[in-house]
Parts: sequence; structure tokens; C-alpha cells
Amino acid sequence: MSPEHSVEEQILSLREKMMRKYRSPLFFIAYFQSFSNTYAPIPVLKSFYDRILPFRDIVALDVSTRPDLVCDEVLELLASYRDEREVFLELGLQSVNSETLRILNRGHTLGEWIDGAERAKQKGLSVIAHMILDLPWDSEQDIVAAAQTLNRVGISGVKCHSLYVVAGTVLAKMVETGDVRLLPPEAYIQRLILFLEHLNPEIVIHRLVSDAPKTGVLQKVDRPKSLLIREIEEEMAKRDTWQGKRCRAIL
Repeated sequence: MSPEHSVEEQILSLREKMMRKYRSPLFFIAYFQSFSNTYAPIPVLKSFYDRILPFRDIVALDVSTRPDLVCDEVLELLASYRDEREVFLELGLQSVNSETLRILNRGHTLGEWIDGAERAKQKGLSVIAHMILDLPWDSEQDIVAAAQTLNRVGISGVKCHSLYVVAGTVLAKMVETGDVRLLPPEAYIQRLILFLEHLNPEIVIHRLVSDAPKTGVLQKVDRPKSLLIREIEEEMAKRDTWQGKRCRAIL
């Protein structure tokens, strides 16, 4: 949500842009993306979410937030929209390694993420996890454990990201002093494929590669998204592998 423009203004602007581009009847997802979109009193949150209701071509409400900001009252509010829209709840996890979560200053544990995801599922919400697969503190064993954790929780989807360094952050200082060395793009491809191989094939992949901001970034994957995706596809074809190839039965 941008403070400069109302929700309605953003919807109308982007809808007009998409209609000009594709020139056909379209359906949309209202995506409350930036920051933590459940961090407000319930009446305030409801006033924002309700603004999508007059737009009948918006078929889903997608809310991104933190696992420690999904109290039962918030989940009940989100679930109240299920009669009219599909509702996605995006919960950032990034890693299942407790030490990595501490270094990243995530402010939550793996257990808290699992608790939030399971309570959301009980309310009938579709849970989407966010994972950063090339964190330098994680091992390949952590990547496999991450896929297995998401399988056990039974989430609906996952968005995969590569790590980038924003100027002026603690991570930027760690990179500049040599305390942290980022992994090369090839490592991201290898870890992504490993993750996919162990991931339940019924989990929808919403994103294979992330877009870093155009400004203020010190380091990021030095390939266009389209090229990186093509390299991933070619490597998977070369290995004759696919999502779920090494996934064990879900108990």
C-alpha cells in the first residue's frame, strides 16, 4: 500500500494499464504486499481490505505479512472474505535454520512460522511461504529441510527469492567488511533445483526468481530474470529432474 495513493487509485491505475496492454477481459488479485499488512487494529485493516469489494473483477485478496503478526482475530477477518474471494496469506520464512533466522534478525522462530501457517490453514486460508534459497549461512541440508518442512505443514504455494544487499543495511556492512560472502548465481540455481526436487509437487510455485530494486542495491544476482529462469529450465532438463522427484511420501 502506497501512502501517496489510495487503494482505489492504485487499483484503477494498474487495472487501466493492464487493460491497455492485454485488451481483453481480465481478472485481478488485490495484493497488499509491502511491509506487514496485518499490523494495525482490526477496524483499520478491515477498512483497507473492504475497498476491493466493489471491484468484481478482483477475484482474490492476497495479504503479505510476518508470522508473528497473525493473531486469531486477523485470521478470522481474512477468512470472512472467503465467501466472495479467494484469500492468500503470504508468510515470510526465508530459512528453517534457527541461526540464520537470528543473523537475519527475523524476530521469529521456525516454530512461530509453523504455528501461524497452521492456524491460517485451519481458517481456510491459502498459505504461501517466502524462501531465500542462497543465504550464505544455510547449507544444502537446510534447503532440503526447508522443502520437507513446507511439505509437512501442507502450504498451498511458495515464492522463491535470491538474496540481494541493500545499501546502508547491516548486511551491507557485513559484506563490505568481508564477514559475509554472497553465493554466485550458479549456487542459487543448484539450491533452487535441490529445493524443488524435495518439494511436494502439489505445492504451487508462484515465483522462481525475484526482482531486486533498481536502485539502492549493492549486490544482487547479475542476470536478468528471464535469463536466469531459462538457465534453471535448461539445467533441470539436462538432469532429467522435476519438482517432487525426490519428495518422500507425506505422512
